[in-house]
Amino acid sequence: MKKRIVLTILLFFFGVLLICGAEETLAGSRLRVHGNIAPAAGITFCDGSITFLAGTKWSALINHSFLLGCGFYGVPFAVETASGPIRIFYGGPVLGWVFFSDKIVHFSVECMAGTGGTWYRDDPAENTPFWFLIPGGSVELNVTEHFHIALAGGYRFALNTRDAWGVVGELRLQFGDF
Repeated sequence: MKKRIVLTILLFFFGVLLICGAEETLAGSRLRVHGNIAPAAGITFCDGSITFLAGTKWSALINHSFLLGCGFYGVPFAVETASGPIRIFYGGPVLGWVFFSDKIVHFSVECMAGTGGTWYRDDPAENTPFWFLIPGGSVELNVTEHFHIALAGGYRFALNTRDAWGVVGELRLQFGDF
């Protein structure tokens, strides 16, 4: 009798699994990871002055939605400010979420955090290190399967220096497997 009850319960549970199908999970049945690299050019503010920004972002896109990567950016030319010429360089990890990545035009939200430095008067001895946080987002255009163009923006908050605070806007050319 106990064997029949156990067998009936097992058949019931296996029948429910066959009818309902597999459970949906974040990773799905197979984890899909795609990578890309994105050189970027844009504008930012240094001590209230608008200036050119250059950089790159490497990222892994997990299951076409979760973005995990790192970015490195800088102001390659000294910017004249009230306190003299200044340069800013920074980098760190990037986390984000991509919405509707299978559509021709889609968007994402991202957050980059890390460390950087400001150099005054082209003198490394006057380096001021800082921690930063850049919440932002982007709009992407799927040009081909392996090439996307993104217009991104955010706001850079910095600890230890007010010179590095400001709006960040960039154009990214993304190459890779999406």
